[in-house]
Amino acid sequence: MATVFAFVNFLVFCMTAQSAPRPEVIDLGYGLDDKTQFWPGTQRFNVTLELRVKNKSGIPWLAMNTFETSDHIGTHVDAPFHFNEKGWKIGEIPLHRFMVRGVLIDVSNKVKGNNDFVLEREDIKEWESQHGIIPDESIVLFRFGWSSRYYDNRTAYFGFGNSNSSIMNYPSLSKDAAKYIVECGNVFGVGVDTPSLDPGKVVSGEAHQTLLGAQIFGIENLNLENDALPATGFMLHVLPMKITHGTGAPCRVIAFLGHRVRRL
Repeated sequence: MATVFAFVNFLVFCMTAQSAPRPEVIDLGYGLDDKTQFWPGTQRFNVTLELRVKNKSGIPWLAMNTFETSDHIGTHVDAPFHFNEKGWKIGEIPLHRFMVRGVLIDVSNKVKGNNDFVLEREDIKEWESQHGIIPDESIVLFRFGWSSRYYDNRTAYFGFGNSNSSIMNYPSLSKDAAKYIVECGNVFGVGVDTPSLDPGKVVSGEAHQTLLGAQIFGIENLNLENDALPATGFMLHVLPMKITHGTGAPCRVIAFLGHRVRRL
C-alpha cells in the first residue's frame, strides 16, 4: 500500500511540475574570478591552470585548474561557528535552512551613498508596518544599494579611508537591529549587499556575535542590483560549497519569483 501511495504522489508531482508556470530565476551572487572581493589581509581567489590537453591519446579536449581561496570570499555564507564557538560549521547547518522564503528590506533610498549608514531596529519595524512581520523560517536580505560598487571600485566598496585598508566604512547592521531579528523568533539567515554584516570600524563584530550566536547564518557580498526582486513573495536557495568544517563558504544564491514556498 505504501508503494501505491508513493506512486500516486509521484504522479501528482509530475502533473504539477508540468502545469505550473516556470518561475523567474534571479542570481543574487557574484562569480569567483580575479575581480572577486576579499577581506583585507585574507587569501584572495587565485586560479592556476593545471592541465590543458588537446587532441592527445584520443582525447579531443581536457582541462583542469587548481584554486586557492579564503572561505570568506565573494558572495559567501558565514557559518555560525565563525563567531560562535558552539555554532554550526558549514557542513553542519541543516539543509532545509538554505531553501526557504526570502524577504527583501530595501533601505537604499535612506543610504544614498552614505558609507556610515547603520540600519537600526526602527528601519525593520517600518518595513514590517508596510509588508507584515518577518515570517518564520525565512532569510532576510538587506539592500543598501552597494552592489554597483562591487566590480568597479574596491576602495569605494570597502570605504577605505585615506588608502588605509584598516579603516573601512560601508552600510551595515547595528547590534540592536541584529537583536531584533533574533527576537523575531525563527529567522534562518541574514544577507547584505556589502562586505560585512558589521560596520568596518566595529572590530568586535557585534551584529555577527548576535546573529551567529543564535545559529542564524550570514550571507555577505550579495548582488541585489536587480530591481525585479520584490519585498516578499519569493523563495531562496542558498548553495554554499560544502566545506565540512568551514567557518564560511563561497555560495550561489538564487531567488525564485512566483514560486510556491514549501518547507523541505
